[in-house]
Amino acid sequence: MERGDIVRVRLRESPRLIKIGIVVNPPRKMYMFGYAAEVMVDGKIKRIKEEHIQNISKGEYANEG
Repeated sequence: MERGDIVRVRLRESPRLIKIGIVVNPPRKMYMFGYAAEVMVDGKIKRIKEEHIQNISKGEYANEG
C-alpha cells in the first residue's frame, strides 16, 4: 500500500457501510493502536487500522455502499 492508492475502508462510525478513500500516509505502527494508515475519506483525513483497509486493484469497479 502506497501513497495515492485508492482503497475501500470500513469506518468506526458506520461499520456496515464501505467507503472509498485515498491513502495519504501508508500504514505505520502507532503506540497503543497498532498499524494504521491515514486515509482521506469524504474530504477528511482519518487514521484507520490496517485490517479495515482493502486495496482496489486496477480496473476493478469501485462501488460505494
